[in-house]
Amino acid sequence: MKGLFPLFLWMAFPVSIPAYAKIELLAIEDQSGIKSPPLVERFDAETISFPAVFAINPAKIPQLGADIFLDGDTLGVPLIQALPFKAQAQGENPALLHGNFNIRLPVVDGPSDFRIAVTESSPENADSKEAVAEFRIRIYPRDYFGSKLVEASLDREFFLFGHLPGLREFLKSLGIKWTEAGDLPPLSLPKKTILIADFPVDTPLPKLDKNASCLVYRPSSLDLPGTLREIKDCTVSYIVNAEPPLAWLENPSGQRFLLDFLNQTTP
Repeated sequence: MKGLFPLFLWMAFPVSIPAYAKIELLAIEDQSGIKSPPLVERFDAETISFPAVFAINPAKIPQLGADIFLDGDTLGVPLIQALPFKAQAQGENPALLHGNFNIRLPVVDGPSDFRIAVTESSPENADSKEAVAEFRIRIYPRDYFGSKLVEASLDREFFLFGHLPGLREFLKSLGIKWTEAGDLPPLSLPKKTILIADFPVDTPLPKLDKNASCLVYRPSSLDLPGTLREIKDCTVSYIVNAEPPLAWLENPSGQRFLLDFLNQTTP
């Protein structure tokens, strides 16, 4: 939830919101500071819950809902209309409205994009509503990445270093084997090997032989970009300036990033 850090600061030091303030989507899932319609990736499920935070005029609690469209549908006919926003009880900052959109979508057989149009209904006329925000969701079949990751892992030797919560269990579920790198960060990597590690910020990258690769997670920092990429003589190394996903089996974006990394580093 590091993406919500600016939001936590606002909650700790709330600012007054004028009576004429408009409703604003501040966060969806763990994305905050939204400047354009965000994209949230999830696996298919009977009901999918999307937590959201809105800035509101505390003198007027809005009645929020959502219309759901198939993204790119030129007809613009909603699949679901007037899906209610399940608001939570107001917290210490009455200008923040927390809650969830609980969505039941049709079963998908491949990556499918949907557009969520958030609306505010008039208390006097339920048929009168105004668009206030928008976000997109991409739904994957639950087994979408598994076979692709297994194929991309063929003829590669994996080394793991550090805590990497959930990754070992995830690789084990796919039948992908690995070797523990040891108690100290490795100084070098031989050919056709991949190191996945979480390193402290001051830990140097290992020396990589040709066609060796490393995927390194580092703690988040406001001073560094989210992802750094280095390519030198067919040696590819990535530094991801974030903590690795905690729930790999439930995290399509983490699985997709790992697949992209393997595909770009395959000899």
